[in-house]
Amino acid sequence: MCGPRVLAPVALGLALAAPLGAQEAPPRDLARQVEALGRKVESQSLALEQLQKRIDDVLWFDRVGDVAEVDKVYIPTVPAPKQEETYGIASAFVHTTTNDRDVNVVEVQSLIAALKAAGKEFEHKVYDDAPGGHSFNRMDSALARESRAEIYRFLGRHLKK
Repeated sequence: MCGPRVLAPVALGLALAAPLGAQEAPPRDLARQVEALGRKVESQSLALEQLQKRIDDVLWFDRVGDVAEVDKVYIPTVPAPKQEETYGIASAFVHTTTNDRDVNVVEVQSLIAALKAAGKEFEHKVYDDAPGGHSFNRMDSALARESRAEIYRFLGRHLKK
């Protein structure tokens, strides 16, 4: 359960706390408390590793992610018949939820800031803790239906018939 680095200081503390010359085993209650503390330390260690990974993911994305390429975002348009093909910057719709575990909200906020700074035309919405996380708008809930309706309205405004 606990590594030797965690239990060694605990064992040393128990040894120093016992009177010199005493050969008694520590009380059961104390042993349970030490075991519970060991589990808590292990749990906190895991939580710290998960947090460090999330921080690393965000820093990596910020360094090499899509934000670095935002000035190259082009969405091709359908060329009009018998005219030269034209490609231009079209509008985009960006949405996320704060509890998305696949695409961190910080990444999306960085993308939104970069699109704004580049003067791109787009719409965005950040939902607060939408049930379902990354797939929140594929669920059958009022929030999911509202999100899909926003997407359909956006597409209705920007797609040609």
